[in-house]
Amino acid sequence: VANVADEVVVMYHGEIMEAGPVEAIFRRPGHPYLKGLMAAVPHFDLKPGERLKALREVPVNVGNLLGKQTAPASKGPDDILLSVRDLKKTFTIRKSG
Repeated sequence: VANVADEVVVMYHGEIMEAGPVEAIFRRPGHPYLKGLMAAVPHFDLKPGERLKALREVPVNVGNLLGKQTAPASKGPDDILLSVRDLKKTFTIRKSG
């Protein structure tokens, strides 16, 4: 945005949070939302273990991530669980030296 616009308007939920010349907005953000946006801009010099800052917490429902789970039909002790035919396994041996 800073490379193509002269002025910018920052909106959140349809309301203007901040507006003005690009240089003023980007160099001196005033509204906490805009400060959060600026802090969330990815950069390429992250330190090991450093993460981007989230603008807000996003609740995660693990159940929705895994999808609907169905219990497998119960198997008796004599039921076949796995059947494999014509199994071949090859190994490549590297010569050292």
